[in-house]
Amino acid sequence: MIHRPFFGRYPNVTLFICALLCVFGSKLAVIDRYGTDLPFQDQWGKEADFVLAPLREGNPAWLQAALLPHNEHRVYFTLGVDVLLTVISGQWDARQECIVSAFLHAAIAASLALFAWRRLPGAWGLISAGVIVALTALPLAWDNVLWAFQSQFYFLIGFSLLGMDGLLRETFSARWWLGLLAMLCALVSMGSGFLGALALLPLFLHDLLGRIRTWRRASSLIAIAAVLVLGWYLSFAPPWHASLRAGSVKDFVTFAAHCLAWPSPRNVLFAAVFYSPLLLLGVRWLRRGTPPGPAGHSLRFTLAMGTWTLLQIAAVSYARGNGGGFPANRYGDILAVGIIANAFALGLLTPALGNRRRGWLMWATAWLVVLGLSVATELTKIYRDELPQHRRQTEAFESSVRAYLIDGDATALRNRPIPFPDYDWFIRLLDRPSIRAILPPSVSNPPRVSMLSSAASHLAKLGWVVMTIGLVGLALAAVRNRRALA
Repeated sequence: MIHRPFFGRYPNVTLFICALLCVFGSKLAVIDRYGTDLPFQDQWGKEADFVLAPLREGNPAWLQAALLPHNEHRVYFTLGVDVLLTVISGQWDARQECIVSAFLHAAIAASLALFAWRRLPGAWGLISAGVIVALTALPLAWDNVLWAFQSQFYFLIGFSLLGMDGLLRETFSARWWLGLLAMLCALVSMGSGFLGALALLPLFLHDLLGRIRTWRRASSLIAIAAVLVLGWYLSFAPPWHASLRAGSVKDFVTFAAHCLAWPSPRNVLFAAVFYSPLLLLGVRWLRRGTPPGPAGHSLRFTLAMGTWTLLQIAAVSYARGNGGGFPANRYGDILAVGIIANAFALGLLTPALGNRRRGWLMWATAWLVVLGLSVATELTKIYRDELPQHRRQTEAFESSVRAYLIDGDATALRNRPIPFPDYDWFIRLLDRPSIRAILPPSVSNPPRVSMLSSAASHLAKLGWVVMTIGLVGLALAAVRNRRALA
């Protein structure tokens, strides 16, 4: 009996696990070196004051406060995870929340890498999987890696992609119902959760206006219309954010151009390079329609992903585009979905090129080179300036909170940096017994480390080991794929 390696017997499972380990391990390494267990910014208001304190004090108002929108967003899943971890751990530890967020994003990235591996032709499937792993493992959107409250971005991306994939399947199948459920979950992940349904609208309208006029297609259209109506009902536009909105068409267009050029937002001409595959794939779809079978689903899902990213860019360009500046670092994970959709589009265009394959190869090479240079330039700035600065800032926050918990000198605290913009509100929270009792290990007085906090700290230190295992597995996958194509 011939025994094949595990990768040979279960290539899909192994690729998924290796990609997950690579992305997860990389994020763990960033959390260990630059992260902190001290909650940051909005967590003190939304989590501590509105939910955790009343929950621990036996006040049922915590549930109502949790259900209220947080600025434009309803972040139910983020709040649910963070509060559950605090209840289980007995300590309000941002590091353990960051690790859960990192695993969630790693699972999303691994799923996309597996999709590329299975659906894209030839070696491009493996190349696309590598692009996905690189964009998600490298700390291009480090704000989401180190700020525990930002898991809302991962929930939004995960539920939106799962919802679009499901609703593009056979109507009323199990995966279709799962997709509809995911779309509903996206609505309470972030304020822009309804855009997944909106991204599907052109695809279903094209079917109904063309030759595909069936009651099943109409049922899918009705389902996404219901999601859109519910999304509109749940929407909230906080008046205190009105000053952040784009003040003119120029502001909107400039901000959107910077988003399209991500990961090098200052080089707006790169936007034409990055999004050219998606544009050509869309034109080809309008001219030739959708092929049958898995190829058709891959094409429609890729177009939906790209449309979803463009809608997200339009939304943030309106809501945060005042002055036509650059997108905040935290939007990078959404913008990465657009780059991934274009990588998929490049692969899906290869069968239609025929004898123009050499031109496609030059195009794909140029696309990868521009992307690689953009990533390298951005990472240089991040590792040289942004991450070290963030670590110095969090160390100062930890020192300020520790000092106040020891000496109780509110006057001195007002001259020190704190992880929350309102000093009076922050001092009231630190003086609240229900909050002081669950503060994380870095500032707790007397010192206390829960079992879960200790486990999170030790797991973060293993990040390089986890990442190395994943990289070795992906390298073996590349070798095996090359031999299979030879």
